[in-house]
Amino acid sequence: ERTLGKGEAGSSILPSSTTPPVYGAPAEIGRGPRLKKVAALQRLGHSRIMQDEGGRADMGLASTADDQPLRQGDPNHPKAMRVATVLTAIPLLIGALVAEYLTAFPNFIIAAPVALILLLVVVFLPQRRYAVRGHAMSGDRLRVVKGIMFHSDTVVPFGRVQHIDVDRGPIERYYGLATLQLYTAGSHGDVVSLPGLAHEDALEMRETIRSHIKRESL
Repeated sequence: ERTLGKGEAGSSILPSSTTPPVYGAPAEIGRGPRLKKVAALQRLGHSRIMQDEGGRADMGLASTADDQPLRQGDPNHPKAMRVATVLTAIPLLIGALVAEYLTAFPNFIIAAPVALILLLVVVFLPQRRYAVRGHAMSGDRLRVVKGIMFHSDTVVPFGRVQHIDVDRGPIERYYGLATLQLYTAGSHGDVVSLPGLAHEDALEMRETIRSHIKRESL
């Protein structure tokens, strides 16, 4: 009689054809065919359980974008938005000063409220927009969330992407940022933009999406 080593006996997790014989009670001797049939059914059941658990594990590795936490853009994105907001606010402030000069209203009755509103917009709006934006990318799709008053939560399957661009304006180049744009198939010809990414991250995401599209097309 051979003494079984550690891990050889009692292992029903990975059944195989080399499973050691089961030594039952004396009352069960003589019912060999029935016991063999029961053991075969048990091995089949264990195999199916393991396959099912393995399938769920694989699905967990390729979890959807909805299950992943949202990531924000680069920390320099609020700075870039603030500079763009200032460039937009300057013509508005000049227009308010001109309107005040051409009217008989008291001094700063127009320019002061406009300047105060523009100051609040420049200081608080970029950071607020940065806080509500996020994205998550899984193995086969990209999720983009944005919007303060009008909330938008868009999921783009890579299989629908027809064209990918990485755009950079002067302000984005100064801060090392880029905007990833996905042109999707469909009747509306939608374009999904993801601004505020670091330039290297935008290039990496573009290549990841391209690689997935190439694999799907093979």
